[in-house]
Amino acid sequence: MLSLVYGTLCLAWRDLEEEEYHEWSLLFKEANSSLVDREWRVAEVCQRIEHGFEIIELQQLKIAFRDAVPETIETLRKAGINLDADW
Repeated sequence: MLSLVYGTLCLAWRDLEEEEYHEWSLLFKEANSSLVDREWRVAEVCQRIEHGFEIIELQQLKIAFRDAVPETIETLRKAGINLDADW
């Protein structure tokens, strides 16, 4: 069985100073290794760096998912991969 999902793909960038990245990276590693509230802590740390982007491209997507996709998305999120979608 297939489910149709609509989403938006956004490609953006910004320059980071090496020091800013280094500080953020340490915070991210700490949050990602947390045993308590890991998802919340990672999201909080990501918000510190996810600002001031220059949008390069936006695309609307129509995606056909198979039954196992929700479980795959959950596995990716648990691995620390940021998926900004309401699936």
